[in-house]
Amino acid sequence: MICQKILLAFLLPVTVYGQSNSKNVTLHKELLPLYDMSLLPSYCTNTTEGEETTYDRLGGNNDGFRGTWSFVRRNPDSSLVMLDIDGPGVINRFYTPTPTSDTLDFYIDNMSSPTLSICYLDLFSGVRYPFVKPICGNAVGGYFCYFPILFQSHCRIVCRGKKLQFHQIGYRLYPKGTTVTSFSDNLSKKEKKDISRIALLWQNSREGVKGKKKQQFVSVSPGQTKTVGSWTRGGRINGIELDTTGTQDCRLRIFWDGEIHPAIDCPAAQFFGHVLHRPAMQSLLIGCRGNKNYVYFPMPFDHSARVELVNTSTSNTYKSMATIWYSRDSRHAATEGYFCAYAQSRHLETKDPYHVLLNVAGQGHYVGTMLTGQGDEGVNGTPFWEGDDSTVVDGVSMLHGTGTEDYFNGGWYNIEGRWNHLCSLPLSGCLGYSSETSWTGGYRLLISDKIPFKKSLYQGIEHGGTVVGVPVQYCSVVFYYVNKPYVFQTQ
Repeated sequence: MICQKILLAFLLPVTVYGQSNSKNVTLHKELLPLYDMSLLPSYCTNTTEGEETTYDRLGGNNDGFRGTWSFVRRNPDSSLVMLDIDGPGVINRFYTPTPTSDTLDFYIDNMSSPTLSICYLDLFSGVRYPFVKPICGNAVGGYFCYFPILFQSHCRIVCRGKKLQFHQIGYRLYPKGTTVTSFSDNLSKKEKKDISRIALLWQNSREGVKGKKKQQFVSVSPGQTKTVGSWTRGGRINGIELDTTGTQDCRLRIFWDGEIHPAIDCPAAQFFGHVLHRPAMQSLLIGCRGNKNYVYFPMPFDHSARVELVNTSTSNTYKSMATIWYSRDSRHAATEGYFCAYAQSRHLETKDPYHVLLNVAGQGHYVGTMLTGQGDEGVNGTPFWEGDDSTVVDGVSMLHGTGTEDYFNGGWYNIEGRWNHLCSLPLSGCLGYSSETSWTGGYRLLISDKIPFKKSLYQGIEHGGTVVGVPVQYCSVVFYYVNKPYVFQTQ
């Protein structure tokens, strides 16, 4: 959680290009991205993405332990203001590892009395509609809520308790002139149906995959590259499934629109969330279920596409039934990006300040992170997991988190029942934990809270413990959409 010197000293909203381009924003429109994955490639315009977190503004590790930075201000009655922003906008993610039994009051649109009063814990427990599972919940030590809380002119959140610790409150602000239907817990039939559709899809993400289905048996000999799908006219790939057996011996490569460089060139095991030679991830859009690897990110293209498997083994033949869903709905060039993935493995020495997840130029949006860390021999525990996530959009602003497990919606690693075991949820999870071998990993998908950029994006994780980093091997895969079929990523 050591503050990077290259970033701003204080948290600022990020001026980016947000979720909806509509001048009329409703709860229905904000719930759509949580179940209609066809919206994921679409660019976002004319909004500002921001985040209020409890990170230590002095650059230390007091990201909530003592509560120094856990409120905007203290009211005369000792209640604590957690967020105070002008609209129009929406709160799109609320995370904490330290909820309390105190009441939270949400003052929407300068109301003199709260529009919503709720026990802090019940924002995540599922007992108070519409804050219900699976879009709200808790696991591996973290509590999360993705239910959109809309406001037209203002939103202020006040905790009636006397002390707060860690939290992250993500929000999006719309341009002036946008009409927003502010929060009400009296949902319409359509909005209740939206919540039901989210629950159904998150229980079985394959049901959301549309289009024609192409199946073929693939056998890839050692050292061989084989095409498992190709198209010579515009369309989109909506899903790919491959057998898990032998995944460790392959690379997955995908090319868009005749580009000689692949937009995706990843070790297949890393791409599908295998860790330590075993499947570990079952997220909404990518992972392994049963004996199948799957990816359900929509992937539009203009006029051609090619999916390849490269067998990197010297002795084993990879055999799989390959299933690909596709449609003839070509990419809408003005409004949609190409799907890309960037994988890397990097060893950081003691004084290396951060692991760069992505540093890319172009227009697009960031939609997912997988990260594992392995401390060198002699490293005790996982102190490298103290690093904050950092985001710079278009070279001018940032988001700043409170710790690596917090970024992945978890908390309190190496504590029984918290961040110490394998756990997969639709949007986030822990890939495993071992204090003895100094290893852990996590993942997070950003769907309703995707991070758009117009010119460039930097996304990184600070490397270090409370004082200085320890030698560690990081492996990461990130997912994003961008306006070019291939973009060179730099450190």
